[in-house]
Amino acid sequence: MHMLYQLKGYINNIRPSLGDKEKALADTLVGLMSFDAKWYSSTRRNMTQDDGWYVSRLMTEFEVMLDGLHKDNEASRL
Repeated sequence: MHMLYQLKGYINNIRPSLGDKEKALADTLVGLMSFDAKWYSSTRRNMTQDDGWYVSRLMTEFEVMLDGLHKDNEASRL
C-alpha cells in the first residue's frame, strides 16, 4: 500500500507538466489506485492475475511515454 501511495503521489506531481495523452493515461492509473477501484473495493480485496497484467501494461505504456518526453526535452536543449 505504501508503494501505491508513493506512485500515486509521483504521478499527481508530474501530471501538470504532461501532454493530453499522457494526462489521460496518468488519470487512468491514478483511478486504478483509488480506494474505490474494482480490485481494491471492500467486496474484493485481491487483485487477480489479469488485473495485475492490465496495470502492468498501463504502467509500461506510461513509462515509455515519459521516456519519450524526456528524450524530446533533451533533444530540444541541444
